[in-house]
Amino acid sequence: MEDGLFWKIRSVQYDELEWVKDQSYLQIIAKAMELNEKDFALDVGTGTGVVAHYIAPLVKEIIGMDISSDMLDLCRWKNKSYFFRWDIRDSIFKENVFDKIIARMVFHHIVNRTQEAFNECYRILKKGGIFGIAEGVPPAKRVKKKYVEIFKHKEERLTFYESDIVNYMENAGFQNIKITIYKQHNMRIRNWLKKSGLPQEKQQIIYDLHVNAPGYFKEDYNMEIKNNDCFITFKNAIVTGVK
Repeated sequence: MEDGLFWKIRSVQYDELEWVKDQSYLQIIAKAMELNEKDFALDVGTGTGVVAHYIAPLVKEIIGMDISSDMLDLCRWKNKSYFFRWDIRDSIFKENVFDKIIARMVFHHIVNRTQEAFNECYRILKKGGIFGIAEGVPPAKRVKKKYVEIFKHKEERLTFYESDIVNYMENAGFQNIKITIYKQHNMRIRNWLKKSGLPQEKQQIIYDLHVNAPGYFKEDYNMEIKNNDCFITFKNAIVTGVK
């Protein structure tokens, strides 16, 4: 599916995804970023602006950027937050502009020139500034094959472990790298699928892959099947580095 159409379809119900509106997830990210009222921040892959709006009261100013105009159309402009359409891999800013750069659940979509995206975040960050990336990761190495199989029915994407993100950040030049793990319990697969804009047939394939998964997969995801739904634990890694 063409990228523009993919995001146009997905944008409609994006804000209704459980993981998107999880306030605890946002709080953990904000804490890891060590935000303060003097910060000029950038939210990479801002989507509908959820992260940017949460962070805006905590910083001096924040800019949100995204490649999807349909996602950006749903951003509600508020004081201290501004949005524009751009790809982080394509330079637009001068060096040493931002105090903090944040990217939640976006880098797995950057399947080409991935290292360039990390490098650009380093370049436009001020000396001593913090870059933070938050990504969903497999809960254990033994589930990676099944994890990849499931997601290939949803979208083209990268599968990160925490160590992969650290390697990208080190290659870009970041230091003092820290990892914070945040788990989202009892996440409904039906919600995730229905709000992701996927055709019904793909939703069913992905749902069946969860329900019929091997025992070790169900164990690592703390899976519980009830009320015609599947509940699992999402594992998220928030990785921060300093320039």
